[in-house]
Amino acid sequence: MLEALQPLIPRSRKLLGALSLLLVAGMLAACLYPFRVAPNAVAWSPDGQGITFGNHGVVLGSQPLRIPSNTDDAFSMELWLRPEGNKNHDQGSILGFYTPEHPRLFTIDQRHTGVALRRYDGGQSLYTADVLLLDRMAFLTITSDEQRTAIYANGARVRDWPGVRIPNRLLAGRLILGTTAAMDDSWPGTMRGVAIYSRALNAAQVKQHYATWTAGASPDADGLLALYRFDGGSGHVIANQAPGASGELRIPEQYTIPAKDVLEPVEFDHPNDIIANIIGFMPLGFTLYGFLTVSRMRARIMVVALLCGAFSVSIELMQVMLPTRDSSQTDVLTNILGGVIGAWIYRALTASAVPKSS
Repeated sequence: MLEALQPLIPRSRKLLGALSLLLVAGMLAACLYPFRVAPNAVAWSPDGQGITFGNHGVVLGSQPLRIPSNTDDAFSMELWLRPEGNKNHDQGSILGFYTPEHPRLFTIDQRHTGVALRRYDGGQSLYTADVLLLDRMAFLTITSDEQRTAIYANGARVRDWPGVRIPNRLLAGRLILGTTAAMDDSWPGTMRGVAIYSRALNAAQVKQHYATWTAGASPDADGLLALYRFDGGSGHVIANQAPGASGELRIPEQYTIPAKDVLEPVEFDHPNDIIANIIGFMPLGFTLYGFLTVSRMRARIMVVALLCGAFSVSIELMQVMLPTRDSSQTDVLTNILGGVIGAWIYRALTASAVPKSS
């Protein structure tokens, strides 16, 4: 089988060098497209009741949320929203908190029809399925204190975790809606309101608040830290309506990731991306191996790995400038692996044509 492929293998160093340059140019174009900062895909709903997030939409808090020092280590959060019914975009980060020093403090993410409460201080993250229905309004309430963390949907408790607490210090950062502060994780959908309390609401209060919100009335102000009702219908600033509170939300003109990761740590949560990164660098490793004049096979493969690694790191650092692209160590490692595999393939194909000594 290898012999049948021999006529297809380029042997000219000039041709291999030209192919390598073409591959580099094509890969740069693919990795950096669309070569510009995307417009912010956030718009007011036609009826003025809510803001709609498209793919690559973000709303940012103007200042960190202030957690009073005299409060218990508890909080409640209310979200009135409708996930977009596109099966290809049924996940993303709905809401999060961040600081420039800590791009990830706490996020609330949609994963299919479930909700994930993710903390990044080494504590336990929580997930519950079948909370959201696509294209249906949902009123989510999350409460946490020293007894338990619980999640409610439309006033009814969906799940709780006895003995598990999410400390309210994880909320002491800037608020971000529609994605994360560290990387692009767009959440398409509509949001009508957000409220944050410095106390844990009980089941009866959760039910009462649900009725109050859906009736268009003002919720209970006891312990209210932030209240954003997206009912203005226009403008780029949403005021904090909590009594005595400050810190509005702003809709930037361009999509931005405010505290983006530079070479995010290795993770293997996206197998399709891993496979694509490996396959994408195999042709470059193939042509580079044939172009190089290093005589020893292992040394030549090492040079291919170094060149692919340097090129990959350069791409990842350039992608930091583009909010719709992610910068990841995982990509670097898988790109190097793809280049080495391509080099091995070239060696295997050409080695079969070398006559064996008697």
